[in-house]
Amino acid sequence: MNKKYEIQDLYKIFLLIIALSFEMIFASIISGYIYNDISGDPIPNANIYIIGNDNGTASDPHGYFILEEYNKSEIELEVSVIGFKKYIERIPITNDTVELEIKLTPTVLKYNEIKVQGLLSSRLGSETIKVINHQEIQKSQKESLTDYLKSLPSVDVQFGHPNGRNTNLSIRGSSDYKPGGYNNRVLVLLDGFPILIPNSGSPDWNSIPLENINRIEITNNSASTQYGHNSMGGVINLITDYKNDNDRIELNFTSGSNSTYKFNFGYNKKISNFSYGLNGTFRTSQGHRYNADSHINRLQTFIKYNDLSGRNYRLNYLVSSSDIGHPGFDLEGANQYRRSNRTSHYIQLQSFYAVSNGLSMSHSLYYNNFYTHYTNREDIPQNWIDVNNLDEETYYKDNNIGLRSEVILTKLSRWVVLLGFDVDLATSNVDLLYYNKPSQFSIGSFLQSKYSIGNGFSLSTGLRYDWRKTNPDGTDIAKIFKNFTPKVILSYNKNKNKSFSLCYSEGFRAPSISELYLEHQTSYGLYVLGNDTLKAETVKSFDITHKHHYSKQWEYSISLFHNRYNDMIDFVYNIPTKAENRTGVIANGFEYSFSLQPLSEFNFFIRGSYSYLDMNDIDCTDILYRSKYTGNLSLQYSFDSLDLALQTNGQSKQLYEDFLEPFEPDVGFPIKVLPQIILPDLIIAKKTKLFNYKIKISNIFNQKYELIQNYTMPTRTCKITINKTIK
Repeated sequence: MNKKYEIQDLYKIFLLIIALSFEMIFASIISGYIYNDISGDPIPNANIYIIGNDNGTASDPHGYFILEEYNKSEIELEVSVIGFKKYIERIPITNDTVELEIKLTPTVLKYNEIKVQGLLSSRLGSETIKVINHQEIQKSQKESLTDYLKSLPSVDVQFGHPNGRNTNLSIRGSSDYKPGGYNNRVLVLLDGFPILIPNSGSPDWNSIPLENINRIEITNNSASTQYGHNSMGGVINLITDYKNDNDRIELNFTSGSNSTYKFNFGYNKKISNFSYGLNGTFRTSQGHRYNADSHINRLQTFIKYNDLSGRNYRLNYLVSSSDIGHPGFDLEGANQYRRSNRTSHYIQLQSFYAVSNGLSMSHSLYYNNFYTHYTNREDIPQNWIDVNNLDEETYYKDNNIGLRSEVILTKLSRWVVLLGFDVDLATSNVDLLYYNKPSQFSIGSFLQSKYSIGNGFSLSTGLRYDWRKTNPDGTDIAKIFKNFTPKVILSYNKNKNKSFSLCYSEGFRAPSISELYLEHQTSYGLYVLGNDTLKAETVKSFDITHKHHYSKQWEYSISLFHNRYNDMIDFVYNIPTKAENRTGVIANGFEYSFSLQPLSEFNFFIRGSYSYLDMNDIDCTDILYRSKYTGNLSLQYSFDSLDLALQTNGQSKQLYEDFLEPFEPDVGFPIKVLPQIILPDLIIAKKTKLFNYKIKISNIFNQKYELIQNYTMPTRTCKITINKTIK
């Protein structure tokens, strides 16, 4: 890093630390447990928030929750969850710590009495869902959503830079980073709606409003039983409007290393039964290396209607424009000169209403549009264009329209049943496909249920049928993919201390348009082909999870899993590189996470996680870009209104195939190793009556590292954020 910028960064830190010494304000901690008033069982995934404030959270699998409130002598707390009467109570704040024990009464509910989150599996299989609240996301001070997801247990993300275009997401090793398509097997939802680009099966990560995400729900198991094709590796649901109905204006300004500047604003208003909001982001950065700059603009707006009869309607529109540099491999060549500009549109309409007491319906309609334009930089040497036969311009035009309808039966005291279907049509018009306008038409129907056996035991089951027709261009014979996928979850959750779940699920994924019909020569000389003879992938997954909550000072979670993939699709490095079905891949793994407060009288917390993954191809082909060991450790200390946190993330070595080296017919490309990585970050946060300040220093020891072959990542960086909320 340039010494001049290091001095400037340290100077910024010094000035902000001086500013943090003013305007002390004291926080009250509100925590407690939520129980079933009849059975005494803890209630997970209950929605808890402070009325008149954006501060909200959800109860964990043991029914436990924790909130912070500032400068209040009394709060009005609301708790709601499906199957129970809504709880509202005024609570006096007499000291710094308020501990509650809330009992909810079971009842048959209409939809106006619950807060619909979109991911219905969180109500039918809560034992397999990890919930991350707004406070955890904000405390991380990550640069982008992909940067944040990479820090989570069992989740791996590869990217050229944190705001880059080509990003791959993997849960428990399900996906891989390869040219020609990112083999994405994780379904990403925005408020319950799919947002994947049809030709590649990967989202436009730059369009996702990280600043406005209030909750993330993650399913580590295959969720094909409920969501079909792209969810065989898990689901990530990004919820942006959770309890954001209160009147507020929020302003946020960030400045940091590499000439990074970001401004974000949010506005919410509620009038009678209507609420509406607006959120915008403008971000620019020169990036940490040549042609790694990014310029991102986002605007999201919504309007919602709720009435006392149980009707609930919501219309959301999100538009994003991003201009991104592609830094290329760390060598001399034309691959360093590519750029892309993408405009993404998302229109989402939801409706929920009660048909009768204990019988409700929901309908969701969405339309996604992606227009991507790849070009060369103006300063690219002409001889590189001539020698490498580089395309001056390439275009990607993708459209996706879909409908999902569900019926939820809650009449029975022990049984919740969900029945529904979804249908979608995806089209691609991409210069790099050897068909003009391929399309995919998909339809699926599903049945889900959760039955309370008694004595803390419950049984969740599901069955789904998927049918997909892929049409190359209207003239060739269309391909049909179809499959049945089942799910069974046995769970035990008798008291606030222990929970246990045993899960068996199957997954299914039809090939993406890119995997079927791609034809492309990269700027670094690799010729990549799709394969229209590919078979659909399937997986059989077993998961055992145990969670133990000894006290508010100590809790842990342990998971063991076994995944057996059949016909997993991979782009095999050869001449040419071509999409192929692997015979079979076996993944075994272990996950452990914990939270510890050594001394209850001090606000000092230790949190960490460790993941082990062992993936093997039954034909003995190397499995690339999967670390066997990953982990993170966080030390956090809070006093008055100042928070200090030291976070460390690490992963073991990864194998990769060096396709920049000459190809040997008998050997192929040489197999090489990316070394292990351990990266510590320091975060300082200060809350005052006027502003909230945050400083983050990433990669404290200025370590050089790569996530992808020959893609150097940022070394030490500094970021300063100032936030103001007006209510």
